[in-house]
Amino acid sequence: MQKIILGILGIGVVATLGFLLINKNTQKSDQKKPTEVPAKPATVSEKCFIGGCSSQICSDRTDIVSTCEYREEYACYQTAKCERQGNGECGWTQTQALQMCLSK
Repeated sequence: MQKIILGILGIGVVATLGFLLINKNTQKSDQKKPTEVPAKPATVSEKCFIGGCSSQICSDRTDIVSTCEYREEYACYQTAKCERQGNGECGWTQTQALQMCLSK
């Protein structure tokens, strides 16, 4: 199980989507032993889904998450098409407009 340490939670421990979030600012006496929640199995579909904190990931999974940083190229995906590609996998359709935007 991955652990992500956050200092802004209002409660001691939150478990969701297989991640255990612990507030380091909570007093030891306030913390109970955290309950580990197993990650949910991946949901695979014929559809493709846009995910990630900046909507930069195209995948057949509905549970994809990412770190929350921003890169200029992520703006290129706002108008791009997320769909099944010729190899059967989900991905961004590489149009000339997308390729030009990503090469800037």
